[in-house]
Amino acid sequence: MQKRLPNLAAILTAVMVAFSVPSLAWAQTAAPEAELVDRFALDGLFDRLLFAPNEKEASGISNQIWTIWTSPADPELAARMRGIERAALARDYGLAIALSSDVIRQWPDYAEGWNRRATYAFFVGDYDASLADVFETLAREPRHFGALSGGALVQLRLGNRAGALQFMIEGLKVHPFLGGRRLFPELLTPQTQT
Repeated sequence: MQKRLPNLAAILTAVMVAFSVPSLAWAQTAAPEAELVDRFALDGLFDRLLFAPNEKEASGISNQIWTIWTSPADPELAARMRGIERAALARDYGLAIALSSDVIRQWPDYAEGWNRRATYAFFVGDYDASLADVFETLAREPRHFGALSGGALVQLRLGNRAGALQFMIEGLKVHPFLGGRRLFPELLTPQTQT
């Protein structure tokens, strides 16, 4: 009996180390979304965007929002996002999808990783995967007007105009001058919230 206790202790120690090391490594590399993007700045920009008086001002504000979304605070994640952008600029959408998938695995709460993969899945015609990633993006950032607009485009490609219209209506609630509204003549007057 005395000989079994040290072996049991050694086994328990090995099991505890095996299960704790990966989760510790993940905890050190995958920061929550709130730490990856400046939420305070985003909130202020979204407030300004909602009440933008014209398309030019709205465009400037939305560009600032895109900068925050695509420029995370984590240097490693920022470098990976630049790699995704390089692949996309080279029109290597398969690589862009693979790199986006790597970002999603390591930073699953980072909305823009999901949005990028949704975008490139759309480019290669994988509309079901694109739509699934649009929903993942919106689960993390419900105000993501790029994902809302992208969802409208996916729905149009799938032949679901009613679904596309609903995405666009939701997008206009956060970005009254969203460019995709031009696809829907009934939405050409900018929407504002009071």
